[in-house]
Amino acid sequence: MSDALTHPHRPVTRTFLAKVFAIAGRGIAEKINAKFATLEARIVQLEQRPVVKYVGTHVSGMKYSEANLCTRSGSLWIATCETSSTPGESDGWKLVVKRGAA
Repeated sequence: MSDALTHPHRPVTRTFLAKVFAIAGRGIAEKINAKFATLEARIVQLEQRPVVKYVGTHVSGMKYSEANLCTRSGSLWIATCETSSTPGESDGWKLVVKRGAA
């Protein structure tokens, strides 16, 4: 069964959908375009969030980015901002898992 929307040589694009809905009615096309714009804005917003990344055992004096995870004395910590401080000794870190509590 062939379906033009899933045909491998005819990918569904925003332009294609806009043309289809323009035929069906301008109101529908405008609603679809508005939804696409909302979703695209949300994707941009999500992509700007810091990426959570485990960077290993804490190294004194090393610069850590927001959302970096590291271990120190058996506990897991996450950086709440860019910091080169020691986990547990400043507001730049938040305890995720306490040693022995996993």
